[in-house]
Amino acid sequence: MKKALALIALCAVSHMTRASEFTSQFKISATMVYEANNMMFRVYGMPAMSSCPGNAWAYINEDDSGAKTKISTLLSAAAAGKTVVLDVAPVNFYNNGAYYCQIYSVTVLY
Repeated sequence: MKKALALIALCAVSHMTRASEFTSQFKISATMVYEANNMMFRVYGMPAMSSCPGNAWAYINEDDSGAKTKISTLLSAAAAGKTVVLDVAPVNFYNNGAYYCQIYSVTVLY
């Protein structure tokens, strides 16, 4: 029981430290493939979010956990015109104070 509680606490803390938030529901308006590990796969059409000001897009890098699965899921959702919800977190990618939304999870609504 103690191990289970410790694991739950660890998961909660690790989730909180990246300060992620969920987007509202939206349909993908466009996708873009860019340079490897430079915000490589981008999803456009995301609603405005205070944590990622000025960016109506979010990204996945090829070395992100589950990147291939996330990218294929997003492409399938876009092609089928499905609504999605993303769990994203702001990342100061270039260490210049500009925050970009990194995608941690994808939910497709049917």
